[in-house]
Formats: sequence, structure tokens, C-alpha cells
Amino acid sequence: MKLKLPYYSEEKVLEIDIPNRNLHFIIDKGSISWIKNPQKEIKKVLRSSIELPSLSSVVKPGGNVLLLGDDYTRPTPQAMIVPVVLDELNRIGIPDKNIE
Repeated sequence: MKLKLPYYSEEKVLEIDIPNRNLHFIIDKGSISWIKNPQKEIKKVLRSSIELPSLSSVVKPGGNVLLLGDDYTRPTPQAMIVPVVLDELNRIGIPDKNIE
């Protein structure tokens, strides 16, 4: 069976061929809507998360911050996320020299 999997965006699709003997079932999660401006959404969540305190209420100006990320085996788009987080930390008053 040939399956088409979305890959990073609506336009990019990864097509794979799985032998029927290896396919037990398919779960269709339905369609998802892609975020048009992910950086804007990341900034929005950092400033006012529903379940967590905002970044500015946890980090104080002049403080020290250590950023941890997952390794290359995870599909997290860190190249998109980290610059937004760094900008937000700078806006709060954390200089680059205080960020590791």
C-alpha cells in the first residue's frame, strides 16, 4: 500500500510503500490545519500560555537561562523555535551572555 505523509508543510509529501503483509491497520487522524506564521504562534504561547505561566513571569531581567533541546532523532523544528525564544528572552531583559 502506498501512503502519503505530510512532511513539514501541506505542499511537501513523503510517499512510502508498505507491503500489505506488514500493514495491520491504518488510523486516519483527519486533516490538520497548518500554522501560517509559526514564529508568531510561538511568541504568543511564550507570552500567554493557557496552562503555564508566561516566560516573563518565570524569567527575570538580568537572570541566567539554560536552553535544552532534544537531539536530532526528534522532528522538533528547533531552527524555527530557538530564535524566537532567544528574541523573547532578550526582550524580557536577558542578555545573550546570560544564555547558554
